[in-house]
Amino acid sequence: MASEGDETRFVNGKMEGQTRIRMRNQFNPRRFCRINKNLLILKLYYFFAFSGQACIRPFYAVFFRHLGMSAQQTGIIFGLQPLGRFLGAPICGALADKYRKHRLVMLVMFIVSTSLQFSLVFVRPNEDPRIHLRVRKKMPPVTMVTCGRVMFQENCTLFSVDRNCRNHSVFNMLANTAGNGRNNNNTFLLLAILVFVSSLFDNANTLADAAAVKYLTDIDRGGDYGKQRMWGAVGWGSIAILSGFAIDQSSQHSHQSQFFVAFCGFLSFSIAAIITVFKLPLEFLEGKSNPKIFQSVLSILLDCRIITFLFVILIMGTCMSTIGAFLFWFLEDMNGSHLLMDSPSV
Repeated sequence: MASEGDETRFVNGKMEGQTRIRMRNQFNPRRFCRINKNLLILKLYYFFAFSGQACIRPFYAVFFRHLGMSAQQTGIIFGLQPLGRFLGAPICGALADKYRKHRLVMLVMFIVSTSLQFSLVFVRPNEDPRIHLRVRKKMPPVTMVTCGRVMFQENCTLFSVDRNCRNHSVFNMLANTAGNGRNNNNTFLLLAILVFVSSLFDNANTLADAAAVKYLTDIDRGGDYGKQRMWGAVGWGSIAILSGFAIDQSSQHSHQSQFFVAFCGFLSFSIAAIITVFKLPLEFLEGKSNPKIFQSVLSILLDCRIITFLFVILIMGTCMSTIGAFLFWFLEDMNGSHLLMDSPSV
């Protein structure tokens, strides 16, 4: 039989163990806020890179419409983006592997892509401050528009509207009844070239993802990749709302494009992301690569699970492209603000 002292020690030991468990499960602010300095650079890169894209990428459809693009032209421009990334990603990756210059290749891709995307803000559809449109459909006999008191008379075939007009219903009606002629085609061609070339170089995240996975695997923390990438979602969700609010506020100033502040935010965050590239663990990718790339890819594609995964991604991408590309276009038709447009993207 155990003595009373032994029983007491047993009870005390049990209570002490339960106390330690409760203390470990309690919320500790110091432990929660503790950041691994070795992984901080990955978090910063994803935050800045996705924050920069969140400033302007959700508004591309509305921005192209602002430049006078039709729905068909906007759809073509959006279709060039994944095509450019599909062609550019393997080429840039192969060059980086061949010459063992992953950091240099990533910097070049990031700088060229950022420069070309920021140059979109300087595209102007027409030098004339008044938009001249020729009617393609028969207009109502008399229609009064509350934007500069423009009136469409019966049998009218040519009219003009001030570009600084902020009445969405006016431009929605004009977009359905008129076209901009040769200048519109020139603007469309310029936008298509800029978007396609920038998409060819817009593959810096592929190298960042590869470096992050390789680095985390080598330090036996491969399961923490999602925790690093999560900061990209944090940046996108928080900055997208601020960007929409900033666009709505800047639209009150008629002396500049309402999207100029969004492009400036994109440039600022992109520069911050470029600075973090100098500290990313890209040296972990500079080891000996497999020379039989095509054989390795073929062996992966023969896996039924990989094929199923790719098929699911194809279906999801198709659904997102049909809805997401013109979701903001639809919201603008409903006279929604840019702050409202950012809510679905968050």
